[in-house]
Amino acid sequence: MPVKKKSKKAEDADDSAAKGSCTVFIKNLPYRITEDEMYEFFGDCGEVYAVRIATDRETGLAKGFGHVQFDSTASAAKAIAKSGQSLHGREVYIDSAEERNGGGGGGGGGGYG
Repeated sequence: MPVKKKSKKAEDADDSAAKGSCTVFIKNLPYRITEDEMYEFFGDCGEVYAVRIATDRETGLAKGFGHVQFDSTASAAKAIAKSGQSLHGREVYIDSAEERNGGGGGGGGGGYG
């Protein structure tokens, strides 16, 4: 799994790139990517807490995007600096993700009254 380096260096990233988030959003992932490969790709950025790859419910194949949660915003910023690198021949795009605050949307009541 060769990784091509772009001009931006991960070690030069500052925390502001993460916009206060420890989680990054990755798009254009290879459809057959595994969580282990994601841990390996981002391992040089810092401690990876969790990897979530969006998958199709019927086929189980990746949808081409996912999220990676790190131990700090500095680690997330290093991951964002890897945006544009090649992962299994696909150029991936990485940006900060908004932190989830728990809760979640409930269904609307609807109905007749």
